Amino acid sequence: MSHCVTGQESLEMDAASCGGATFERLSSLIDWPPIRGAERPRSKSPAKARRAITLHLTLSDRVALGHGKADLLTLIHDTSSIAATGRSMGMPYQRAHDLVSALTADFRTPLVETMAGGPRGGGAKLTVLGEQVLAAYREVERQAEPTTAERLGWLRAMLRG
Repeated sequence: MSHCVTGQESLEMDAASCGGATFERLSSLIDWPPIRGAERPRSKSPAKARRAITLHLTLSDRVALGHGKADLLTLIHDTSSIAATGRSMGMPYQRAHDLVSALTADFRTPLVETMAGGPRGGGAKLTVLGEQVLAAYREVERQAEPTTAERLGWLRAMLRG
């Protein structure tokens, strides 16, 4: 079971229930909250509706997968570049590379395949497992939204203004 936290709610979802999603069905969005009064740059991906919830899936005692890593994988798929992904997410290349390295260490096989630079440049692409992991995360995210909609509506109704 994966433990999913959404605000004050906690959901448990069977990883098997996430299977079957294709990458093409998935939506992507980077929606950064304000940091010290300034917003992070938005992704150069097409604008999507604001996420109602974001999930942090605890996969083991030491491995978690959340919207940040999912967005990183989405942008690597879209740009075929770790450097371009970092720029789109407003982070240095080294931070994006370190996140890819952490994902490689966390899963049985790499989620991202990198090609060395040179005269024609390098690049990066998701492996089959990378696409499957991203699809599973997005499917859990998609399934969680209708499950939490009523409670989220109530919480929004309790806000000032």
